Amino acid sequence: MTGSGLMTICRIRLCLVILVTCLSLSSCQSQAEVEHLEHVTPDHKPASYAEAVVQLQRRIADVLAGQMDVNQRTQQLNELGDLIRWLPENAADSDLKKAEWEQVKQISLRLETWHTTLLPEHSDTPRQRQQIEDDLQTLAGLIKTSDRFRSLASQNDPEESTGTSPVPLFIGDDEK
Repeated sequence: MTGSGLMTICRIRLCLVILVTCLSLSSCQSQAEVEHLEHVTPDHKPASYAEAVVQLQRRIADVLAGQMDVNQRTQQLNELGDLIRWLPENAADSDLKKAEWEQVKQISLRLETWHTTLLPEHSDTPRQRQQIEDDLQTLAGLIKTSDRFRSLASQNDPEESTGTSPVPLFIGDDEK
C-alpha cells in the first residue's frame, strides 16, 4: 500500500470516528430533549368527566368554606382553575352528546368567570353561589345521561339503572 492509499484510509477512519461521535452526541441530546419535553400529568387532573365533577364539587365547597390559610387557598384556587379549564376536555372524552357537551362548555365558562372573582379575595355573592350550585347540579345530572355511566351502573347494581346516582349531586346530598 502506498503512502497516499494509507493516508486515504486514515482520513476515512477519522471521518467515521467523527460521524459516530456526532451521531452519539445528537442521540444524547435528543434523549434529553425528549425527557425535557415529556408531558407531566398533574396529580389533580381527573381521569374522567364524572371524577372532574366530583372534584369540582369538593374543591368549590372547600373554597367557599374558607377554612384554609393563604397558601392552601392559593393552591386550591389554582387547581380549581385547572379543573374548570379541563372540564370541557373531560366531557369531550366521555360519551356525552354534543348538546350536553355544549352545556358543559357554557357552565365551564361561567365557572371560569366566577373563579376569577375569587382570585384577589373571597368576593362572590349569594346569587353567584346559587348559580354555581345549580351549575354543579346540572353537571352531575349529565353524568347520569352518559351511556357508559348507565352501563356501569346496571353492571354493578340493577337498582342503579333506575336513575339513582352513586355520585352525590352536590357535596352533602349523599348525607340527606
